[in-house]
Amino acid sequence: MDYRRFLSPISSDKNLEVVPEVIKQKINDLEKEFNIKLPPAYIEMILSCDGGRIKDTYALFKNDKGKTCHTYIDIMYGVNRDFWSIQRAFKQNWELLLDNGFYEFVYDLMFYIFKSGQFDKFREEGIIPEYFDSEEPDDEQINQFYQEFHNYANKLDAAIRKIEYTDNRSLNARVVGYYEMVKFFRLSFEFASDDGHGAYYFFYGDKNDSEPSVWYAYDLDYWYKISPNFEEFIKSLVVNRKDLCFGVDKIDDNVCSFINKLLTSVFGFDSALTIEILLDSIANKMFGYEITLYDKYAISVSRNMYKDGSGYRETHYKNYEFIIEVGVKCYDDSDQTLFKEAYEDKIISVYNDFKNIKLLYTVGYHSMIDEIIKADE
Repeated sequence: MDYRRFLSPISSDKNLEVVPEVIKQKINDLEKEFNIKLPPAYIEMILSCDGGRIKDTYALFKNDKGKTCHTYIDIMYGVNRDFWSIQRAFKQNWELLLDNGFYEFVYDLMFYIFKSGQFDKFREEGIIPEYFDSEEPDDEQINQFYQEFHNYANKLDAAIRKIEYTDNRSLNARVVGYYEMVKFFRLSFEFASDDGHGAYYFFYGDKNDSEPSVWYAYDLDYWYKISPNFEEFIKSLVVNRKDLCFGVDKIDDNVCSFINKLLTSVFGFDSALTIEILLDSIANKMFGYEITLYDKYAISVSRNMYKDGSGYRETHYKNYEFIIEVGVKCYDDSDQTLFKEAYEDKIISVYNDFKNIKLLYTVGYHSMIDEIIKADE
């Protein structure tokens, strides 16, 4: 898959251009440093464009109440950059967990072990490290345990599953809760951001180290499995379109007539748009021609800036010189719903009377992969 079809560059910095040899070495260094293995499909993405913005795209998942949620994705990380890199996110994740959960887990676990008289048993069976020699390990011992946590995870799993409790505020409940949180965040790493509200993780806890599953997490409290692997995750992504979008090869009288017909028959505006006004706006204004309707909606015509197929909303655009968008001016669920119900069918009815104009997508949620496939038909 050519990931440049839906990921736009984070920066125009030439130093961040994808050079396969450099990227492969960065991936190799990353995997060795953190003792992880990136999924093949994710490596393919990094070698294609090394991450990027993925605006207007959402992952679907069901929360703990069974409700289907749409969670926004802002950035997918690469390896050949500074701030938006897997390396930085991984290190930040480690530090966050160590300071906000792991210490508490170790202290509660050791208190539980001593209280239940199982200290020698846990050490002998390798459930906890041999260098834990007291009820309160020191900082150095806890840090070492943190680094080696993956070596103890399977045996800890079996031991933690045997802990029973009826009071959610009890020591036993805290040990189990802390362990589940620690295991998830310690055996996973962040690969994408949802604009500061949460993050997407590869989790290695499903007993398949070559293809970790994809999860969404909000802080350290809630995390939900989204898909079994990265490839399925990409297939499940949806794009929320607030406009109807059309592609044209050139600006001519046909395009001008199309817009005038939309203004008069769909929106009830008197229109005298001429091809001269349209061409002048496209040539001399940053965002081309735009007319605002009822302070909520807009019709715009602009030159296609992404003919190479890159860009976060330009998956379809590479075959067209100009783009016509008709829809809500600012994102708002109620305005979007009202626009779709009141105007979409009328706009499509007008469109059906015109040739040499291509309808690329309509308002609402659409499969990102389906859009790319349709664009190539």
